[in-house]
Amino acid sequence: MRKTIVISNNIEELKKIERFVELTGDEIELNGKTKYNLNLILEEVLTNIIFYGFDEGIRAEIVIEFEFTDNEVFVEIIDKGRPFNPLERNVDAHDDLSEDTKIGGLGILIIKKLSKEIEYKYIDGENHLLITIEYHV
Repeated sequence: MRKTIVISNNIEELKKIERFVELTGDEIELNGKTKYNLNLILEEVLTNIIFYGFDEGIRAEIVIEFEFTDNEVFVEIIDKGRPFNPLERNVDAHDDLSEDTKIGGLGILIIKKLSKEIEYKYIDGENHLLITIEYHV
């Protein structure tokens, strides 16, 4: 099943995403852990796009496309903000969280730990972040 949701770059829009994941997850019988992880990943990614991807006062759309299979969720997040590849951040997905972990790297670390695969592309003025999440019903 494929679904798409479009939000504006406003932090209040995260509520729409949370409801969307909850309702869609119930519809296709995702377990609670998968819905929680998906919401956490989306919150981390979208918060960064909303706060850092655009100049202050600029309104823009963020497109989130989902494809649900029997054991994976594929998410593509597309925005026309500043080019930013979060995978270039020097954060090891196997590092433990500690007092020495730098602020700003935690979201990327969380995303890496909860995802099966992450890919970034910059195509025709758009950021494309592709995230694969594996789950079991």
